[in-house]
Amino acid sequence: MKELQGILDEINSNKSIVYIGEVFEERPYPRQNYSEWAEKFKEHDWISDAIKRIDAILESRVNLGGLKGKLNATMAIFNLKNNYDWKDKSEVDSRVQSENININTEIDSEDENIVNIVKEMEAKMRNQHSDEVRQSINSPLDSTEQNQK
Repeated sequence: MKELQGILDEINSNKSIVYIGEVFEERPYPRQNYSEWAEKFKEHDWISDAIKRIDAILESRVNLGGLKGKLNATMAIFNLKNNYDWKDKSEVDSRVQSENININTEIDSEDENIVNIVKEMEAKMRNQHSDEVRQSINSPLDSTEQNQK
């Protein structure tokens, strides 16, 4: 692909280019073509290798430019994270793959005993509460309450 070779030559001859979009400023088609070529021709070794080489050159330039203070460090970090999959060390991948989850739903005899004990305690508490409510309903009013009526 002749056009890709032209882009690689331009990047090699102009060391100030740090972003692929700069190369497309003077071209009659958008930068999106570059991404489409990468996807469309990933099975073609020469094209795939040329695109990887261009990306490696630009990634290296951004990294070194940020480290040496030639580029704004914040923008260099932003570029590296968004275009080259760089990550901070503190980033944690919290995605869970369902095939790795194994929940044990079996209850062994010891667990079953605990469940039964808890059920019995809940029943006693309900009964005790019911008895207290019945008792308060049926109990005669104390003398101060009777005098108020």
